Amino acid sequence: MASKAPRIFNSVRVERKFTAPTRPDTPQHIVEHALDPTKGASTTLSYEQIQEGRWKHLSPSLSTFQAFQKPYFPVFGHFQYLWDHEGNQYLDLLAQNLTISVGHNHPHVVARAKEQMKKMVHCTTMYLNETPILAAQKLKETLPPGEDWVVHYVNSGSEAVDLAVMMSRVYTGSYDIISMRNAYHGFHLNFSFNLDVPCYLLITSGLHSSAMDLTGLNVCKQNLPGSFGVKHVQNPDMYRGVFADRGNEAPELYARDVRDTITYSTSGKVAGFVFEKVQGYGGIHVLPHGYLQKATEYVREAGGLIIADEVQSGFGRMGKAFWSFELDGIVPDMIVTAKGLGNGFPVAAVMVKRKIAEAITHKQFFNTYGGNPLVTAASLGVLEALEKDKTQERALSVGAVFKTTLDNLKRDFPDDIGDVRGMGLMYGVELCKPNSTEPDRTKAAWVFEAMRDQGVIMGLGGLYKNVLRVMPPMAVSEEDAAFLDQVFRYALVSYRESHAVEI
Repeated sequence: MASKAPRIFNSVRVERKFTAPTRPDTPQHIVEHALDPTKGASTTLSYEQIQEGRWKHLSPSLSTFQAFQKPYFPVFGHFQYLWDHEGNQYLDLLAQNLTISVGHNHPHVVARAKEQMKKMVHCTTMYLNETPILAAQKLKETLPPGEDWVVHYVNSGSEAVDLAVMMSRVYTGSYDIISMRNAYHGFHLNFSFNLDVPCYLLITSGLHSSAMDLTGLNVCKQNLPGSFGVKHVQNPDMYRGVFADRGNEAPELYARDVRDTITYSTSGKVAGFVFEKVQGYGGIHVLPHGYLQKATEYVREAGGLIIADEVQSGFGRMGKAFWSFELDGIVPDMIVTAKGLGNGFPVAAVMVKRKIAEAITHKQFFNTYGGNPLVTAASLGVLEALEKDKTQERALSVGAVFKTTLDNLKRDFPDDIGDVRGMGLMYGVELCKPNSTEPDRTKAAWVFEAMRDQGVIMGLGGLYKNVLRVMPPMAVSEEDAAFLDQVFRYALVSYRESHAVEI
């Protein structure tokens, strides 16, 4: 069908296409794969049976974290692409919640895992095994030199955060942890109530802060006692935060809240400070340069340790650095990672200075599946693939193309896109109401669904669920950025027309 004449939105010419954006052809190396995704994949259950079974047999809590009104059913993935049960191809810009770093079904990661499976799937940490040692050696090569780093493997990012907090408290002898508003550090909740213990002893025997307590988003917190020993400071939001209009002064002003919180809300001594350089689930808020230098200075003056949460932002995703904390020139005492470390395999790690790790050796501590040879073999494959594929270089060069694409969308749709922020291959696009910074959750949800319908899977996050997140497997190309541009424009114009937006 021929397109209508261009319409004018806020003096910007936007071509309205009645035909859907053209999905890219299936790459030849995928067509030649043993499974042809364009023909769908064989499943035991039908789509309807799987949808019904999810609610019938799995926990109803899954309904609180479901994407799309019509549930999405991917059956095959290869690098940056996914195919659903009907053989439809999608560009994955969510990377399965940032777990896919080097690409779906990356052949080197798969080969490493298969090789290990032929030998031994699991080995208790009570015994010797070479695979976690090889993986830890490779991981340590990415860390700042001059420190005696050790690696403690666990199963998830939340668990890694919990372990880091425990080590900081045991090592320092202090209890309070500084976290940030709008942060996401996991869903773990460690709460126990012993009726045989006097109330005045509950502070040491019944309440223990956890990843959920550190998280600074109400949508991620159950209505239970929590946040004991956690102090949340202002996140340095440079879009709508209290000091957003103070320019170069803002980082120092925000950091003073760390100083003041220690002064007025603690004994003056703290165990540590946990931060995300880029707040991922909170809407891709990048801590401004200068903030971490001052904040960590205040924390260390109070005897606290610095814990960098690199679960979402690590492994070269920033482009300019392998770990996001490196962008600010600081060296943390502990680094927490997960997600992309396994490229889909459940593995996480706390990388910590040896003297701190030794603090918990006075009592027995182990993790049943931490350091499992299968998942550490996969993580070794990931680290090798990152080097072989020059992934960090790709994140920098291709990421710049994605950034230009998103900036141009903001320029052309100023009444819809309030802010674009991020770096490398991790961006947030904040959708707002016209002529304001007021979040527009309805518009974001509509565009999110429309883009899926046209072949692009995005993330949706932020406290108000109005931030579209672009966090693809780091195998994406410039052609993928062009496809994103086409689909995003189509979705925004379609929203305006379907909602009869005044022109």
